[in-house]
Amino acid sequence: VQTLIRHILLGTLFFEGLGAAVFAIRFIPKYGLWEGIYNSIFHSVSAFCNAGFDLMGKESPFSSLTTYHDDPLVLITVMLLVVIGGLGFIVWSDIKHHRFRLKRYSLHTKIVLISTAVLLAGGTAFFFFSGLGQMR
Repeated sequence: VQTLIRHILLGTLFFEGLGAAVFAIRFIPKYGLWEGIYNSIFHSVSAFCNAGFDLMGKESPFSSLTTYHDDPLVLITVMLLVVIGGLGFIVWSDIKHHRFRLKRYSLHTKIVLISTAVLLAGGTAFFFFSGLGQMR
């Protein structure tokens, strides 16, 4: 149990810290040092936990992250944090221990990875072919 908790804490701190550092590149110049750091950490934790909270409503009502709709750095960071956080700790552990030897993955890890890939590819294909994802 102690080893699992240590891996969970270290993995979470690593990914959320990395996400906060990347967000800080955009948020500190816009909001200043302390508010930029706070926004970076908040949004990193929120994205990693797939909570959907954001502080950007202060820009304009209900704006969320729409201010960054054309900023790949922010969008890709949010996307990666949501996906990595959504995979879960058991999957992380399996990938860490077995690297790319897919046959050694547990059934749980295989199901999670396949489901994630299908949902991401299916959603991407839907928006691509339906035209809903086009900028106006």
